Amino acid sequence: MQAHYDARAAHERRVEVAGADGVERTQVRTSSRQLETLFGTVEVKRQLYQQPGSEGLAPLDAALGLPAEKHSMEVRRLVAEESARASFDEVGELIATRTGARVPMRSCHCSSSSPTSVDRKSSGTSCSVCAWSSRASRTSAMPESRS
Repeated sequence: MQAHYDARAAHERRVEVAGADGVERTQVRTSSRQLETLFGTVEVKRQLYQQPGSEGLAPLDAALGLPAEKHSMEVRRLVAEESARASFDEVGELIATRTGARVPMRSCHCSSSSPTSVDRKSSGTSCSVCAWSSRASRTSAMPESRS
């Protein structure tokens, strides 16, 4: 998987980028981010397009269908499916054993140990780890998160 992301980054070409806010991003720099996948942590290198006062955009993230957060859609799907069967502590151990990906308790607000988990699950609201399906169809460039 790392080789695939490296190959995609090596073939990335400069393009004109404007965000949903209508602001064109003219400053370009190489950037990277960590992504937890079913195969463990990988580094995704890409071009980040920026403009002062606006969020940075990475078109390769969108082309690859990557979420803005650290956990891949596949990891999110697995967490959501397994959370229906076991406690979140057990799910975290299972994910780490089977995939090498780490999903810390604080990443999931709708875990079975959360006092509001039933309310969130029944209302259709979930955390960033379990909300994989709502973002699976996102096709626009992903904003660079500001840490």
